[in-house]
Amino acid sequence: MRNYLFRFIILVFVLNCQVDIKQIPPSKQDSVSSIAKYPNQVYIGKFDIITYDRLSFVNGWKPVFIEYLKSARIFSKVSIPDNNSKITADDYALDITITPKYSDSYNYWWTWPAIYPLTAYWPVQIRETSYKVQCEYTLYKGTKLIATNTILEEADLTVEIYGFFRTGNVEKMIESTNLQVMDRTLRDIEGKLVSSQN
Repeated sequence: MRNYLFRFIILVFVLNCQVDIKQIPPSKQDSVSSIAKYPNQVYIGKFDIITYDRLSFVNGWKPVFIEYLKSARIFSKVSIPDNNSKITADDYALDITITPKYSDSYNYWWTWPAIYPLTAYWPVQIRETSYKVQCEYTLYKGTKLIATNTILEEADLTVEIYGFFRTGNVEKMIESTNLQVMDRTLRDIEGKLVSSQN
């Protein structure tokens, strides 16, 4: 009886080894100032994350996105509007919506011994993971729509040994994918601005 109870506890623990998809790219603060490509100011308007735990995602993502936008040196100033903000016709406004989607599954042809009879001991626990993140942006100058686009990045990773427990590699993959979508979004914004000036 004690043996079955131990296996049940291990199984519950294994099922709770979930991947944390809140893998925000590292903070990016440049100490060297440089001339911006455009002398205008940009205000961050709507910033939303479409996920079940929206508030904690927004609180983590928003300041990091602003740091990367400042580091890209597209605009002379990046601001969050408040009641005292005086937005002019020369100022830009940027709306961002990020949608992350993570899924995983197990190859049970190889993994079943880790569930029973060798609960958590069997090393071949094949976890197949998939992550997709899209960043939709809309850029206005005054009230005029300048650009809008949706950038999509996808990644897959298979963890073959102790896939129940080893979430670190999956979380690194998610962080790298998030960084790629942010970099591509900023390059796309800059490209659309160049096109609109010509």
